[in-house]
Amino acid sequence: MKKLLASALLSATVLGAGLAVSSNANAATLPDGAKTNASVSFKAGDGTKPIDPVDPTDPTKPPVDPGTDNPGNLAIVYATQNVDFGEDLAIPTQAMVYKSNKMVSLEVGDVRGTDAGWALSVKADDFKSGSDVLKGAKISIDESKDVSVAGSAAGTVTAVSKAVADATTASVALNAVKGTGSGVTIDNLAAGSIKLAVPAGTAKAQAYSSTMNWTLSDVPA
Repeated sequence: MKKLLASALLSATVLGAGLAVSSNANAATLPDGAKTNASVSFKAGDGTKPIDPVDPTDPTKPPVDPGTDNPGNLAIVYATQNVDFGEDLAIPTQAMVYKSNKMVSLEVGDVRGTDAGWALSVKADDFKSGSDVLKGAKISIDESKDVSVAGSAAGTVTAVSKAVADATTASVALNAVKGTGSGVTIDNLAAGSIKLAVPAGTAKAQAYSSTMNWTLSDVPA
């Protein structure tokens, strides 16, 4: 009797499923529907607080080094603090080019909500040791191959890197044309992509230092 009951239940289940499929296949859409309106709105930042920087290699995390704390709706929010071209190098007897020892990262935050674009420029001071100038020394920067927007999908249109032949004069290094540059743009300049050219007969046995000054314009170049 139990076997018969089980068989009957199974048959009823299969039959019910068959009816359900048949019913759905023949269903008709009723003419009267309904609508749900969806909306979202955004506002520009208040301009008094810094835009949060991100880890240049993992934008889901904050950077290890502190950000710049520059306030405003458009600002340089992160820049690698130090880079060097070598220590205890032999005095060059001919013109030499030395390469940066690590990646240099820059981040521009734009929460103006206008898509107006911007331009990031750089100007390097003379290399000095006290009052002594490393004459003829020149920094150049290769075009970056790693520019992205934090949290965006691959291929998102963003700022374009530009090669800088001589950073002793102010030059645009990263340019966001109108319609690009919103959010946090990350530019990772790979190790070796910043170069220091030193003529022969100018270096003395001492340490020289310089500062690369990054500035931001609120319109594209």
